[in-house]
Amino acid sequence: MTTQAPVNLQYDTKAKSNSFEHFSQASITSIDLDKDGVADFVIAQAWHRGIMLASAIHQPADRAIFVNAGGRWYLFDIDQYIICGC
Repeated sequence: MTTQAPVNLQYDTKAKSNSFEHFSQASITSIDLDKDGVADFVIAQAWHRGIMLASAIHQPADRAIFVNAGGRWYLFDIDQYIICGC
């Protein structure tokens, strides 16, 4: 398993007034189950800053899991976390 440390993303802060609508970090994790040097699963994740948090705390936003079957990539699953301002 190879995990990339989350990378801070840059965006135009003037584009939208709500900074929580932008992804603040992203990372990719590769998983090679049969150890042939080619990833069998890839997980792409994105985070955003919480609505109610003025600090630099990042919360999960989206995750997409892809599977390599027969040399072709397919979308396996998607997770989305609802942004709650409660």
